[in-house]
Amino acid sequence: MPDSGDAATLSLDTKNIITEQEQRALAETQAARADAEAAASRFAFLAEASQALSSSLDYEQTLRDLARLAVPTLGGVCIVDVLEDGQLRRVAASHVNASKADLLEQLRLRYPVTPDSPQPAGRVLRSGRPELLEEVDAAVVASHVRDEEHAAMASCCRAASASGAGIGHKVFTAGVGG
Repeated sequence: MPDSGDAATLSLDTKNIITEQEQRALAETQAARADAEAAASRFAFLAEASQALSSSLDYEQTLRDLARLAVPTLGGVCIVDVLEDGQLRRVAASHVNASKADLLEQLRLRYPVTPDSPQPAGRVLRSGRPELLEEVDAAVVASHVRDEEHAAMASCCRAASASGAGIGHKVFTAGVGG
């Protein structure tokens, strides 16, 4: 027959096991809730994007609306350039920090994307293939700029996602190629 000390130890061990199980269950519940909230957010974005796509026959207005919707849901910055007669024309630019919209315009004017530029859109123009940058950190910015002033301006335009991680950058064109 176990003495009262053994029973007390057994009781504490049982409580610890139950507490660990409860903690795991709580963590699993919190993760499931976060997944469900992320899915709901993606669904809401898709619903709003669908509405924007169907609301106007003016493609430029539609692209401006989509750029505004994309920030901050998909990232901190969204720039939409359209290829016309071999040249890129800026249709929309949106930044999570509205005060940086002017800086995006200054960047466009001072450092326009050309087929030979180091910017992602320049590479896409050359290759005709989409490009995805998973993170946009200082090293990525440095590899996509023409000079130190360009690097400083581009770094000021960088934005962090809600999680604090770098924002991905996707550039694509339609109808490019030979």
